[in-house]
Amino acid sequence: MRREMKKIAVTVIMLLAALFCVSCSDVNEYPEKPSDYDHRREVEGLDYGELEEITYYSEAAGAEKHAVVLMPPAPEEGRRYPVLYLLHGLMCGERTWFDLCSAAQTVRNSYVYEDAVPMIVVGVNCVVNAGEEEPSVFSDELTEAYDKTGEDIVRSLKPYIDSHYPSLTGKYDTAVAGFSMGGREALLAAFTYQNVFGHVGAFSSASFNRNVVSVGVVDPVLDEFRVEEDSGGFGYILLMIGEADLMTGGVTQMYDAMMTGLGIEHDFYTTAGGHDFATWSDGLHTFVNNIFGAGASA
Repeated sequence: MRREMKKIAVTVIMLLAALFCVSCSDVNEYPEKPSDYDHRREVEGLDYGELEEITYYSEAAGAEKHAVVLMPPAPEEGRRYPVLYLLHGLMCGERTWFDLCSAAQTVRNSYVYEDAVPMIVVGVNCVVNAGEEEPSVFSDELTEAYDKTGEDIVRSLKPYIDSHYPSLTGKYDTAVAGFSMGGREALLAAFTYQNVFGHVGAFSSASFNRNVVSVGVVDPVLDEFRVEEDSGGFGYILLMIGEADLMTGGVTQMYDAMMTGLGIEHDFYTTAGGHDFATWSDGLHTFVNNIFGAGASA
């Protein structure tokens, strides 16, 4: 009897030791945070994953469209992840957030060294027409193509992502953010489809005028922000802009005032930057540390 008890005790100790070692390896699997840490820069030895290019049929465009997807590196078997859709500005594309705004580095670093939650990131092509060819900035077709972005995500892209990737599909597991024209489209998508998007970020947002290059013309496609009573509200809203922004200066501040006047809870801040990629990377950094249950603040 004593011998059997001893065997059981040894077995338990070995199991506990194995669990402790696994725990230790989990804790130490990432490189130490550098003293000159910058969320936009790669940390030596840290895996940032690989972008996957996808093609899907867009009902809104009536044609095939493209997007890029970034999964968390080494995803856990059986685990499902929230999804962030990133929208670009004029004369950009689905890769811009990753090629010029350090999206992969910002998301990964923020998870490993800060408060962010691991997530699937989707780079969206916001030119919603056959051929994904951007219309002239002076034409009505420009905003018509961009303003279909929300519809395209909800009707076609999100169903594709949810059927091909281990995504969480609930409202508060789904976020959308964008810069410049993409900021306009993120707000338009989130407030139009409040049952789909639980978090929204708009960085240096373009105006809601039907022609975004019009000066002194007020002809908005969205008159005001209203949170639908039965929607449950938003988990997080972020508005931000560079103080030196000469392209959309005043628009984001106006949206901040509108939301404040309507009692819509949101964060707003400015940086020293302009209408540029570094400013939008800063906005993304703040955003990912505040969505999907993360606990940072702007």
